[in-house]
Amino acid sequence: MPLVAVGADAKDVSGEQAPQLHRIDVAIRVPDAGWSLEIERVYQSSEELTVLCRVSRRNICAIQVISRVFASLKLPVENLPARVFVLGKTWNWDDDSGVIPLQQASELDEYLPKDAVCVYEPKGGSR
Repeated sequence: MPLVAVGADAKDVSGEQAPQLHRIDVAIRVPDAGWSLEIERVYQSSEELTVLCRVSRRNICAIQVISRVFASLKLPVENLPARVFVLGKTWNWDDDSGVIPLQQASELDEYLPKDAVCVYEPKGGSR
């Protein structure tokens, strides 16, 4: 089962009101230790966060044991429940039932709430 956590972790060093940062953690089980996980986009709506991730197989020798990959980031977003979508998943395990696999990033549009706004995309955009 995937792990998704969103929680508060903000510090105000200057004494001024700082935006509330929330940490988004995602963990997904993968076939072996040669896989990596990257958060490509995060959307916020009034009801939820939508997290688009990508798993990819690195070209390395890796032990053939079911493993878990992690990705996290801190964003000034509301503390809302999160749904996770993943690109690049090539296995068909039932235990990742909380993660919704997508073939293409454009498929995410049918799942996004109407009021969703992109609050994170790496510089240069995603792949």
